[in-house]
Amino acid sequence: MLSAIIVFFIGGGLGLIRYHHEDVQWYSWLFPNTYAIDPIRDLVLFNSWPVDWNITLVKLIGFAVLSLTIGVTLTSRKLRHL
Repeated sequence: MLSAIIVFFIGGGLGLIRYHHEDVQWYSWLFPNTYAIDPIRDLVLFNSWPVDWNITLVKLIGFAVLSLTIGVTLTSRKLRHL
């Protein structure tokens, strides 16, 4: 849980990212919440549909596919060697 909280705030936390791309550290772009925080804020706080929702959804699906691929590959290799 602590690592999830750390990743959340390293990735941008609740800061405005849409208009401050140059202020975000390079390592923050490695975490998916950096891409999703502005569209989720638009939906939750302002009750408006975000303009960049499709692009964000594609990026988040890409992160999920990459994470699942790496996880399944590493787990299957570990299970084969047992």
